Amino acid sequence: MAYSESPFSSMSSSYRHRWNYDVFLSFRGEDTRKTITDHLYSALIQAGIHTFRDDNELPRGEEISPQLLRAIEGSRISIVVFSRNYASSRWCLDELVKIIECRQKIHQVVLPIFYDTDPSDVRKQTGSYAKAFDEHEEHFKKEMEKVSGGSSCTGWKSIWMGYEAELIKRVVNDVACKLGNKTLHVAKHPVGISSRVRGVISLLKGARNNVGIVGIYGIAGIGKTTIAKAVFNNLYFEFEGSSFLSGVNDISDKPNGLVELQERLLHDILKPNVWKISNVYEGMNLIKERIHRKNVLVVLDDVDKREQVEALMGERCWFGDGSKIIVVTKNKHLLTEVEVDGMYHVRGLDRNWSLQLFSLHAFRETRPKKDYEELSEKVVDYCKGLPLALEVLGCHLSIRDKAGWKIDIAHWQNIPHDDIQAKLRVSFDALNVDSSEIFLDIACFFVGKDKDYVADIVGARYGCHPEVAFRALIGRSLIAIDRNRLWMHDIVRKMGREIIRQRSRNHPGNCSRIVLPKDAYTVLSKEMGTDAVEGLALDVQGSFSTKSFTKMRRLQLLQITGAHLAGSYSLLPRELIWLCWPGCPLKSLPSNFHIGELVILDMQGSKVRKLWKGTKSLPESMGSLKSLQTLNVTECSQLEKLPDSLGGLESLTEYEAELIKRVVNDVACKLGNKTLHVAKHPVGISSRVRGVISLLKGARNNVGIVGIYGIAGIGKTTIAKAVFNNLYYRFEGSSFLSGVKEISDKPNGLVELQERLLHDILKPNVWKISNVYEGMNLIKERLHRKNVLVVLTMWTKENNWRH
Repeated sequence: MAYSESPFSSMSSSYRHRWNYDVFLSFRGEDTRKTITDHLYSALIQAGIHTFRDDNELPRGEEISPQLLRAIEGSRISIVVFSRNYASSRWCLDELVKIIECRQKIHQVVLPIFYDTDPSDVRKQTGSYAKAFDEHEEHFKKEMEKVSGGSSCTGWKSIWMGYEAELIKRVVNDVACKLGNKTLHVAKHPVGISSRVRGVISLLKGARNNVGIVGIYGIAGIGKTTIAKAVFNNLYFEFEGSSFLSGVNDISDKPNGLVELQERLLHDILKPNVWKISNVYEGMNLIKERIHRKNVLVVLDDVDKREQVEALMGERCWFGDGSKIIVVTKNKHLLTEVEVDGMYHVRGLDRNWSLQLFSLHAFRETRPKKDYEELSEKVVDYCKGLPLALEVLGCHLSIRDKAGWKIDIAHWQNIPHDDIQAKLRVSFDALNVDSSEIFLDIACFFVGKDKDYVADIVGARYGCHPEVAFRALIGRSLIAIDRNRLWMHDIVRKMGREIIRQRSRNHPGNCSRIVLPKDAYTVLSKEMGTDAVEGLALDVQGSFSTKSFTKMRRLQLLQITGAHLAGSYSLLPRELIWLCWPGCPLKSLPSNFHIGELVILDMQGSKVRKLWKGTKSLPESMGSLKSLQTLNVTECSQLEKLPDSLGGLESLTEYEAELIKRVVNDVACKLGNKTLHVAKHPVGISSRVRGVISLLKGARNNVGIVGIYGIAGIGKTTIAKAVFNNLYYRFEGSSFLSGVKEISDKPNGLVELQERLLHDILKPNVWKISNVYEGMNLIKERLHRKNVLVVLTMWTKENNWRH
């Protein structure tokens, strides 16, 4: 189960609730006013518990009124004294209905005392309660279920307790314990928190196990702990015991830190005992023995390792039925390991909430001051919904004048505020070496890039499985993948770049990755590069000497935008894995440019006419291109031919040149025919091919349509390719459209398929279709006089073929 919600709604009534009283006493005056109720009221007042009693707070004889209803709503706990004649009073029943309603809606704690009354009489409406409920049935017909529910609360039975004084003492102690001082400070300005609190509570209530466990996860500074504290404040008084363990990761790193946390957990729930535990294993046993019958609420805040969870809540059976556990972490994968019942992903605040939170810290108002609106909008844009950033920057700017605002905002565009940096860096520091380096690569070069494109680079650069690294970064909320592209919060991206800068603050030539234009210009123009440089983004207009790269022997990632390199390309590093040079001004790559290790050659929109001089073979001085997996020459309008040698590159898996008319023609000539690879070992296929061809020949319509179907893996596509190879040359045009289902599920996927169909049959035209209906019309107009063969594979949606 997962829950992810943006905070668009206003504060919920349960969260913003302000308690006017600690306790509301509901009782039948004739039965108990001068006995237990009076004694209990006095004992509560003496204990410093602010208690509402109707004959003390309202004029005697006044019927139930909005004032009394507000008193019930404003009480943290309601104590209902069920006496023999309680239900015979319509006033008492009105109170009880309101109390039960508050229990359900605002989590009010209800504590019943059964005074000279058996709880079963209330629950089953027997004894003296049978007649009373019959008399009021008409008035309370819709409320009976609520009223009956009042007796299901855990309470005290005076007929079994003996001395009244002992009963009152236990009630007062329990009330004091429930009130306690456990309410946690949530936030100075808890903006946008209400819907998030409801989301977590919804997951807790929906947990199917007897002991529900829910995880709250998200990037550092996103508000996870704030939400957990608000949820705790809403719920803790409903349980027999509760504990909010903050800073679990920091404390557990200290000597005997886990033991300290175990002692805190036991003390919070079982006080007044002071617990002394010798070791973690003793603590685990004690928690299980002493708490397994108790209904408790436990929050583990800032958990990072599985052993921390195991030491504090090893198994569900450690806690009593109905217990709820909340695990707060930056590590999503930890929640999977713990097998939580639900996960709540905390996302950034929306723009309105962001502006309000920032304004409260910067101006102590909900909106920006006049003349500061535009500057405030810039800060909100920069923060991208991160509460930590909104609060820190708001407080920082609250004492700055307008000129100071402008200076600071410009500075933060490159370097995050120190307090924000320190908080976010915790997630980075928890990564292993490869994952941390991959994170820095993405932060510098690959935000917004296709995941598979980056995976090829990561695999070649680090020798690890890219998906494992990506999962680690996603689990720490450092990156996200949307539509197969890698994304990162802008402040996290700036943090990554600042980490690199701090490693060599006074010498940019010693940075592992150089991305700022001013740093790239300085390093190249002054030839300051060293073998520490592994990646370089040159986004500067002008010409630079290739001699500037001489010392950068470990350079693997090179991105050039708008610049020209002058001199011998033999001076460029031989270890390049990724060369991205959009708009490259060269007519061809120099033959002395060593690119033998390239995995991706991205020349989109370049002026290149030939990839290298000559087309028959790759110059030996350039290397074998044995590792090349992606070649992107999209929008290279001047490209005349592709080298023959590309056909022999077994590693080349992605070839982007679909917009280049001349390249398409050249590839078509090189392919010569449309014969498809059927299978390495086409065993037993001949009879099946004959069967399909027989059906095609036997089709009675002018346009014959035959279907091939069967379970996955049975060989449908293999048969279709073999049939296609047998027949395509007999037709004026043919098209084999593979992966129809997958492509059609993409945005504009059906349009892409229509363009492919038209191109296959009518080439050399490159077709651009605006929408599906235009495509349908084009196919009809251009193909209705042609004798064609068309194969659609992996077709599962009944309407796709109509398009």
